[in-house]
Amino acid sequence: VQASDSSKAGQVFKIVAKGGGRYALQQGGRSLQVKDGAPEEGAALVLGPDTGSSAQWTISDVGGGYHSILNACTGKSLDVDGGATSTTEGAAIKQYRYWATTNQQWKLKGVDPSLGVRSGDRSGVTISVKSWGGELLVESASRIDRIEIMDLDGNTRAAAEGSSFGSRVVRVPGSESGAYLVRVTAGGATITKRVMSLR
Repeated sequence: VQASDSSKAGQVFKIVAKGGGRYALQQGGRSLQVKDGAPEEGAALVLGPDTGSSAQWTISDVGGGYHSILNACTGKSLDVDGGATSTTEGAAIKQYRYWATTNQQWKLKGVDPSLGVRSGDRSGVTISVKSWGGELLVESASRIDRIEIMDLDGNTRAAAEGSSFGSRVVRVPGSESGAYLVRVTAGGATITKRVMSLR
């Protein structure tokens, strides 16, 4: 769906060249694709195994910093449902015939593959597991404004607000072993990193 940019993991895709001018758009080891390779207008998009041309896309520069993204199997475009002026939060992204309308044109923004840092970040933030028990240490060369710990679905498990310099320790109440996302706002930048909590 269409949503405001929040730097959550569900909004970050890895673009992988597949040859012949085609690319896979991958997230968590799965690829964005047209469900069952359906050719119909408005067919749903899903994340699934990277197999077949329905999981491959052609990306073309259409000017003004925007790109078209067309499915290699159906030839149809990623499209924000609702027409050329659709800005609705939560509007579905589907496939439709390419009309070169604004709801079918996309900007690509790079992020640091290891930290999820927005390009040009200079905050000097580092994130590490401090000890057993889901305790996290966040260090920054600049002011830390907010720390948020989320599960992999983007649900907040703990948060700490208020400006501070140097190091800060955050505990996740009732945390279990496993992967978490830590998002830190510091020095005017937002950094997200996946960490393992150990108990």
